[in-house]
Amino acid sequence: MAAQAARALAYGLGSVLIGVTLARRGYSDAAVGAILAALLAGNALASVLLARHGDHFGRRRSYRLLFVLMALAGTVFALTGWLPALIAAALTGTLSTDVVESGPFTSLEQAMLPHTAEGRDPTPLFGTYNTVATLAGSAGALIALVGSSPGLLLLYAIAAAAGLVFIRDLSAAVEVGHELTPEPRPPLHRSRGIVARLSGLFALDSLGGGFVPQTFIAYLFTRKYDASPETLALLFFAIGLLQAFSFQPPSASPPASACCARWSSRTCPPTSCSPPSPSRPAWAPQSRSFSPASPSPRWTSPPGRPTSSPSSTPANEPLRPPTPTPRAP
Repeated sequence: MAAQAARALAYGLGSVLIGVTLARRGYSDAAVGAILAALLAGNALASVLLARHGDHFGRRRSYRLLFVLMALAGTVFALTGWLPALIAAALTGTLSTDVVESGPFTSLEQAMLPHTAEGRDPTPLFGTYNTVATLAGSAGALIALVGSSPGLLLLYAIAAAAGLVFIRDLSAAVEVGHELTPEPRPPLHRSRGIVARLSGLFALDSLGGGFVPQTFIAYLFTRKYDASPETLALLFFAIGLLQAFSFQPPSASPPASACCARWSSRTCPPTSCSPPSPSRPAWAPQSRSFSPASPSPRWTSPPGRPTSSPSSTPANEPLRPPTPTPRAP
């Protein structure tokens, strides 16, 4: 995560300075649009290439190559204003338009992160991963308070060099081992529709985000409203803090076993520990409870109603009112 924090620090500064530099150099709107489009297209292209060939090429080798490209691209943006060179550097996919990068670095790091969990639940690691990236990016945005010279974009090269140092002893456990086989992976079947809907949702979200990347906001505010880099630095710092808080998971409710431990050893309260039964109507007065001694559910009925199990009644048989029990004279 140290390499990720160094990278995010440079991205935070770049989200402010790239937009400010484009506005001050006097490029046309079409030229600025081409540079920003190249930044986003480079992220997408590099992510696709990494997903297709990264495991065969090697994850650690791909990681190092990305840091080298990041240093080169940042140096180009810092030292030259030649439009073709800027577009070529943007197409490497190693620069970001936002404080939180969502390109090839993130795809690769999130693939390697579960291998470092060592049998633990990796979910907290992802929360920490996103929080560290956002906080470091927010701190990088504050560097623009020191100055707004394009030369400060050389921080990309410095961060890339630091990242290469941090990952020099990266464990081989992050590589794909037995999972990487020459046999083709099975196609999607029942999950195909779910994957298609999620992909459509993510595509729609990315389409909306493409209209307002933070680099474009910095460019627009500088050119149209004459906003200072200091104002933009404080604005992006505040946005990053809000994003960092959103990555913290809420306190989870206790599992059913912990809930049942607070009650009787034989029966759990149906409203808090028992999952709902979709096969029983909501108005049915039966309650479902679990016994720790047996894995199967035990059905209890109110007084005066015979106990039954859902397996004893056919699924297509209509519900009938219970037969009243005759009372003794």
